[in-house]
Amino acid sequence: MGNDMTFTADQLALEAHLEASNAATVARAEAEGWTFYSTTVTDPAHWARVGVFTIAEYERQDLISYISDAHKDAYGFRPRGYNYAEWSIAQLEAEADRLSDAVTDAIREREFTDAREVEALEVRIADLIAMGASDRDTAIRWICDSIDHGGDLSYVCYELGVPYNMVDEFQKAVA
Repeated sequence: MGNDMTFTADQLALEAHLEASNAATVARAEAEGWTFYSTTVTDPAHWARVGVFTIAEYERQDLISYISDAHKDAYGFRPRGYNYAEWSIAQLEAEADRLSDAVTDAIREREFTDAREVEALEVRIADLIAMGASDRDTAIRWICDSIDHGGDLSYVCYELGVPYNMVDEFQKAVA
């Protein structure tokens, strides 16, 4: 623990629970070759500062945190006006499940929109080639030149509504 505080049995159980959870996360990440992952703070003093002293309180707080993140992923903003202290665990779990579905729907919608915008870009590139661009890179360069991006080609992706992974192709074309 590395500090001089005395902790309750519940706090020590929380620390052990979090350490075991972190170990499971690291083992899974290493086994599956993840390139990024994080672990949870295990220090009971940290959790005491935010009013969490038991595993049940941690699980509740973790669920509320998930709800906030999922709401933002699904709708673009964090939830406001909810008093989660009044919600039962069952209500929180039901909200988390509902938001998980909403996030899945938002991802599908984004994938559909991305595909439609890429298709529109491909039509624009073909049109520019038909109008005289010597090749695909020239057409892309003309498109990029038509957008005031200040050297930030990810802004071109934003303006066109295409996925940001297209920035590499744009950089190659304007180089």
